[in-house]
Amino acid sequence: MDTNLLLCLIVGLNCAVGLIRMRATKQIATRGWMFVFAGVLLALVIAYAIEPDSAGYWVAPVWSIVILVPILSARAVSVLIVRGNYGLGNALAHLAAWTHPYDGWTLYPRFVLLNRCLHDGRLEEAKAIAAEVRDRKTPFSRAAQVLSVGVTADWQSYLDWMETSGDRELLLQDPSTLSGYLASLGRTGRHAEMMEAYREHAAPLAARGGAVIGAILRTTLFTQLGRTEPLKSILEGPLASFPPPIKELYFAESEFVRGDRERGVELAERVLGTDDAGVAVHLRARRLLDDPPPTLDEAALGESGAETLASIEAELRDDARFSVPVGRVAKRPVLTFAIAIVLLIAYMFELEGGSTDAHNLVDLGALVLVTEEYLPAGWHEDPDWSRLLEGNPHLDSWRVITAGFLHFGPVHLLMNLGALLLLGIALERVWSRGRFLACYVTAMLGSSWLLQFLEHPAPDQPVLVFAGASGAIMGLLGALFGRLLIGWLIGSSRAVRRQLLIMVGIVALQTVFDVSVEQVSSKCHLLGLWIGLLFGIGITLTDNRRGPER
Repeated sequence: MDTNLLLCLIVGLNCAVGLIRMRATKQIATRGWMFVFAGVLLALVIAYAIEPDSAGYWVAPVWSIVILVPILSARAVSVLIVRGNYGLGNALAHLAAWTHPYDGWTLYPRFVLLNRCLHDGRLEEAKAIAAEVRDRKTPFSRAAQVLSVGVTADWQSYLDWMETSGDRELLLQDPSTLSGYLASLGRTGRHAEMMEAYREHAAPLAARGGAVIGAILRTTLFTQLGRTEPLKSILEGPLASFPPPIKELYFAESEFVRGDRERGVELAERVLGTDDAGVAVHLRARRLLDDPPPTLDEAALGESGAETLASIEAELRDDARFSVPVGRVAKRPVLTFAIAIVLLIAYMFELEGGSTDAHNLVDLGALVLVTEEYLPAGWHEDPDWSRLLEGNPHLDSWRVITAGFLHFGPVHLLMNLGALLLLGIALERVWSRGRFLACYVTAMLGSSWLLQFLEHPAPDQPVLVFAGASGAIMGLLGALFGRLLIGWLIGSSRAVRRQLLIMVGIVALQTVFDVSVEQVSSKCHLLGLWIGLLFGIGITLTDNRRGPER
């Protein structure tokens, strides 16, 4: 397994995709990221031209510092802010600002401080920070305005700021700004304009911005429309990590909009009775009670708005039927973790005799294929050959089982464990454990068994030794691909189309890797992929006819 080549593929693909996404987006303040992605990609090309055998080892650390660290830090900060851990969030915000001092990221620590001030009730300090960054064209300055209007409830001022801004169209490409704009239109009773803004700006942004961004924009919309059922499906799905008081605020506002004032008051008062909600959340709940949103008259949406709403709700239903859930879910991926533990235990048994030693792997149960006429003359007297083929291991049918638990070295194991956790957790969220296990075992056994008929040793390599869980893991990839493919063919979900494109990219990357690395059995991978694909298509079509089994 060529670690250098793997690093080159990861870095190159990440930078290429990043450049494409930055080029496609119309948001303000992405030039710094474009230069970073382009610079790392150029460094990789130069390093590979000079020293192809070690280019990945030279460029990967740079990529980790200037791309991976700020992105992962920013994601962690978002989670920590939601959980109220502002101390660690501030430290990681400084780390993100230090590793990416462009595009206004130096304001990131101020943004965390703003959230803390709002949480602690230091409203004057929060207003001062928001005013300080108001005219800075950065993601954090825009998010600061949204946070401020959520607490002050000065919806008309926010709309005035948007309408008089010279960058209005660009501002509407920012998720935070657009969410605040939709909420302001709804709270001022301009629901038809809100639906038009969602159709023109939010729907395309949700399509290319990812599942969480789409979920936040839909949450804002459904709250302002009083649609509690679809709102519930989002807050229990992609946005399940939101604190309970925040969720109850959304539900309370939604109940007011749909005309159930009694239920809205009950939920808002419940938030006020929550001690750990924070002063800002209490203030929002109090403002909601003092100045509730207007009750929606659905006739005000107009024919176009009603059609847009019907389309959004249909897409949400298709998301539930076909997409792979993101965020926290109640169902724990028990089987995925159990399989990972079994693979680690099996690897521990390999260590004593050497995890890259072919003789040791054959002794432990690796799959062996032999073409006897290609064996060298007198191979019985050769200690290496005689030990490798002692007991005719190529005749053992049970090896199609045991081979799926062994790995050639730590890199092979770590790659398969990473893929297992990524794909297994996703698939176990949408299937019953019985289906998941059946798919895994069938792909593992089927790919190993069929490989015996499709893979033939060559004259210069008369004995082939196979080990690894790759066939089974490719089966999981194929199953997810099949599910998304059916969803794309018969549904209307943008999330499904986006996830399908990601799967196509993963398959393409795996194909390039299989072709580039001589030690990898591309036939085993393809067999597992096809078995999983048939599994995924069959189960998805069955569920579509009679309803999903969970």
